[in-house]
Amino acid sequence: MHKIYIYYNFYNKIVVTMKRTTIAVSPEIKTKVQRLGRKGESYEDILRRLLAISEEELKLIDEVYERIERTPRKEYVRLEDL
Repeated sequence: MHKIYIYYNFYNKIVVTMKRTTIAVSPEIKTKVQRLGRKGESYEDILRRLLAISEEELKLIDEVYERIERTPRKEYVRLEDL
């Protein structure tokens, strides 16, 4: 099913068609996504927000791994020595 959104600017009516798809998830996952939502948020809004957070965290993780890779082994410190 396609949703059609109609926007109006000062002079013209603009019709934008957004393709939609269906993702099959278990009832458990659906409930968890619903609980993460805020009042008035659609599933798409919730997923966009979660994906943005995940992407930020993945960037941070990548930065940490890059720093580890750049650090010479001789500079490593054993946990017992801390």
